[in-house]
Amino acid sequence: MGAGIRLVDVGAVLGVAELPTALPTVRRSDEDLRWGFVDQGVPSVEVATTMGVTVDDEAAARVARTGVEVEHLEAFSVASACEAVGIRFVAVLGVSNGVGSNAREQWRANHRAASAAAVAEVVRWLERGAPGLASAEED
Repeated sequence: MGAGIRLVDVGAVLGVAELPTALPTVRRSDEDLRWGFVDQGVPSVEVATTMGVTVDDEAAARVARTGVEVEHLEAFSVASACEAVGIRFVAVLGVSNGVGSNAREQWRANHRAASAAAVAEVVRWLERGAPGLASAEED
């Protein structure tokens, strides 16, 4: 599950490009929702949303050294859209592949099982009464 989602440009990580300073680059998950999943054992990680699939192993290693633990191409956009309209956000992700030269092959082999694992965690959270959901609704 994503604690924070960072917009990451591989060129910027490699030192050959820069993101514009006016561009937001970090989104945070809703803390109450996040803790609702952490309490059931779902790991909380930092997520990188890159501009494209990272297919180079050295670039993947450099991105990982920024403190992110997983890469997900859509999480930052979804978090930004939720923030723009005031909807609380948490990303529950299933890991289907490593990042780098073998990622696409691994994704093809594992994406359905990874998606099912993420859905199972959300169902388990719902069955537990959706901990963290009511806390902000009471405000």
